[in-house]
Formats: sequence, C-alpha cells, structure tokens
Amino acid sequence: MKTKVLAVLIILLFIGTCITPAIAQNTKITQPTSRGNTLYVGGSGPGNYSKIQDAIDNASDGDTVFVYEGVYYEWVNIEKPLTLQGQDKETTHIDATYNYDRLIEISTSFVTIDGFTLENCYNPSSPGFSQAIWIKERTPYSENIRISNCIITHDDKGIFFENAANLSILNCTLEYNPAQGFWGNHGINILIENCSFNTNGHTMGGNWFVPGGITLEDCNQIDIQDCQFALNKGWGIAIFNGTRITIKNNSIRSSSWYGIDMNAINDLEITQNMISSNTYMGIIINPDAEGNITIHNNNISSNGHGQTDFTSGGMYLSSNTTNVSISNNTFYKNNIVGIIVQSPYSQITNNTFIRNKKGVQVDTGGAHSVIHDNWFLDNSQIGIQINAEYGRGTHNTIYGSQTGVYLSGFGALVSHNLISNVKWGILTTSSWHNISSNTIVNVSGRCVSVNGSGNMVIRSNNFLNYSQDPYLYRYYEPWNHWNGNYWGKPRLLPKVIFGKQRLWLTDKIKPTVPAIEIDWHPAKEPYNISWMR
Repeated sequence: MKTKVLAVLIILLFIGTCITPAIAQNTKITQPTSRGNTLYVGGSGPGNYSKIQDAIDNASDGDTVFVYEGVYYEWVNIEKPLTLQGQDKETTHIDATYNYDRLIEISTSFVTIDGFTLENCYNPSSPGFSQAIWIKERTPYSENIRISNCIITHDDKGIFFENAANLSILNCTLEYNPAQGFWGNHGINILIENCSFNTNGHTMGGNWFVPGGITLEDCNQIDIQDCQFALNKGWGIAIFNGTRITIKNNSIRSSSWYGIDMNAINDLEITQNMISSNTYMGIIINPDAEGNITIHNNNISSNGHGQTDFTSGGMYLSSNTTNVSISNNTFYKNNIVGIIVQSPYSQITNNTFIRNKKGVQVDTGGAHSVIHDNWFLDNSQIGIQINAEYGRGTHNTIYGSQTGVYLSGFGALVSHNLISNVKWGILTTSSWHNISSNTIVNVSGRCVSVNGSGNMVIRSNNFLNYSQDPYLYRYYEPWNHWNGNYWGKPRLLPKVIFGKQRLWLTDKIKPTVPAIEIDWHPAKEPYNISWMR
C-alpha cells in the first residue's frame, strides 16, 4: 500500500513539474509588452533598424518597435496594431524640423505610444493644421489607443483625434504648442490622467485666440484627472456637447479666459480641483447645458482680477441649465463675484466664500434657487444678492460685508441667517419677501433698509447692536407687515418705523410724504435662533 501511494506522489510531482512552465509561459504572453516580436531601432545591435518607419513596415500585428535614445528626423505612419516604445522620453526624440504636418499618424486600433519627445511639428505656411500625433478618422472609431510618458512640445497641435474610443493619454507633458495642446472630435471613453498642459495656444489680436489646453467636441464618457494646467490661452479645459464628464483633482490656473468652459453638456461632475488666477472666470457653464451638474469640494480662488465685466469671478452658471448642485467648495478672493447663477432651482450649499467682492449673485434666470448653510466671510460688497424670483437664502452665516443680503427679485425667503459686522443687514428694492427668524447684529448702519418694497413679512428677527432704525421708503407699494421682532432691548410698546411714501396724484404730481409702519408685537427678549445646521 505504501509503495502505491509513493508511486502516485511521484507521478503527481512529475505532472506538476511539466505543467508549471506551460502556465508561466501563458502568463508571460498575456503581458502587453510581450505580445509578438520586438524590433529594434537605433542602438548598436546587429540587425537593428536605423529608421522607425522601416521597423514599423516590417512589424506584424501585436509586435513592439523599441526605439533607442537619439534624435529621429522623420514622420511615422502606423497602420497596424503595435506598440511603439521609446527608451526614455527625455532622450528619445522624433523631430519634424518644421518640415512635416505630423510626426505620428495612427489609422488603426490597438496602438500604444510610450516614451518619446515629439517636437517641432509646425508648418509656418499653414499654421493650425499640423499635429504631433494625429489619430485619423475611422468608422466607427479608432479604438484602444494609449499615449503615455511622452513630451509633446513646440508643435502646432499636440494631439488631435477624430472618431476615437477607449483613448488614454497618461503621464504626458504638452507644452509650448501654439495651437491646441489636445483637441478631439467625436470620441467615447476618453481618459486623460496625470498630464501637464502648459503655455499652449496663442492670441490673434483683440479678443481672438487659438485655445490651448484641452478642447473636446461631441464626446462622451470623459475623465480628466490629476492633471496640471497653466498659462494656456483661452481655457484650460473646454467641452462642447458632451455627456458623462468627470473633471477631478486637477490644478487649473492662469488661463487667459476661463479655467473650465462647458457648453451643451450633461451629467457633469467637477470635484477636488484647484482653479485659480484665470483671467475672466474659474468655471463657466454656458447655455444649453441639459443638467445634472455637480460641482463640489473645489478650491476656486483669485479669478477675474483686472477685469470689470460682470461675468468675471469664480463661477458662472448661465440660463437653461437645470439640476445644478454646488457644495463644499471654497471661493476665495475672486474679483467680481464668487458665483453668478442664472440657472433655475440651483442648490448652493455648504460652501465658504471669503474675501470676494460678492459671495453669491442669483440673476433673473435663477428662479427658485436655494442658498443654504454657507459661510460668507469678509466679502467686500455683498454676501448674498438675489435678483431672481422666489430665491431662498437660509441658514447662512454672513460676516463683514458692506451689505449682508440684497433683494431685488420678488418673493424671496430669507430665514435663519446670522448677519454680523455689516453696514446694511438686509437691503430690499422689491416686494413680497419673507424675512424671518434671522439674527442681524453689530450693524454700523441699518439692520433693514426697505427701498421701494411692499407687502413683505418681517417677523421674529433679532436686531442687535445696530446704529440706526430701519430705512423705509415706499413708492406705490402696499404696507409691509412687521411682527414680533426683537429690537435690541425689551419693549412694552409697539415699535414704530418712520419713513417716507411717494404718492401718485397725477402723472405730474407725485409728492413724497411722511409714512410709518408698525411692529405691533415686538419681542421682549431675543430669540434663540439656530442659523447653521
């Protein structure tokens, strides 16, 4: 019995010894760098090619063409699936010497380009029509293209594609390209990761420019992450007509117009980016964006400086955009405004606005927008400005602005806010607002200024340590309703608000006469109001 068991063990050991190399060999074959044969260019090996194109012409599908360090003065046409591998991106150059319209042309699928410097692809007689890498238009797509660990510099365009799917641009530097760094039309599943886009594009005089950075048109499923953008003309990132877009953990600074420019997009997430020092606007969402836009956990700072245009600052959300959520961002020292909102039903929550001229400005198209649970610190002009109908400003802390809240739309709700260390607490120039349960404290001027406003409810507020009583000037509006406010000290008698009323007797006779409004039931002690969640 022992002899039989020993024999079985010996047989199993022999079989295992035979099987193991076969398994190891199969595993090795599945590695991308080991598919097919390797052909060598440059170097001193016997049989090495001197030109990259000769090696490619003699390669088979799935082969690797390995290029030793050196400078290669040629342009390369890839029409078969293969890997073109440079020895080192710093020392392996393909140089067009301004004689070619492209350096690498790809007209197939399953191609990898890795480890090169691609330079000087620029035709002075036809600027704007050359590119270091051209992924040619195919039907339906050129698929599974990977460009990694490359330096693409002093070319016209860096990378240009038409009809690409599963395209990856990884660990590349694209800089000093006078047209676009990266431009593409009609793509799906585009990944751009850990790349640098610096000083691309150029100005053409006036407000005309050739944009640098990234420009994508008619593309879906786009991921741009862990990249650096600096000193690009026009914009850092622009997408025209795209869906399912994620822009994450990038640094985007010093673009000549916008950091991020979105047009006719849907399902957009912008998160964990540093967006700073862009000339006009950090982020702009242009008209015809369909919605589902989430912008959260970004630092948006020092944008719009040197400009006086009202669309300069941190972020601009234009009209016809729905389902917008802006949360947990920091807006710091943007010139005109932290956010301008013209999109209805926008949700602006849990953000911090520090030392902008204005914190949030909701314009006409932004009806029903909600500004909730934000911090506004030392914004020089206005904390919250609502010019749209039925806006809501609730549970915010506003400190150090000239005006805490400014209302010029109709029907706003301003409730459970803390407004402190301002000149004007709440200033209104329109009617039908509900101003309730706020604490307005340390006011150097007036806690409430009513200018041409009527039919408002102003109730259950704390007015503490203010210099002057409310300002009241009505044109032809109905009376306002004051009730149950605390006026800095206990009161037994009603609080009278003195002001003026313009009367319309005839088209030419419109005298101004004294007017009063009365809080009949002022509170005897301050309310304990919870203004932050």
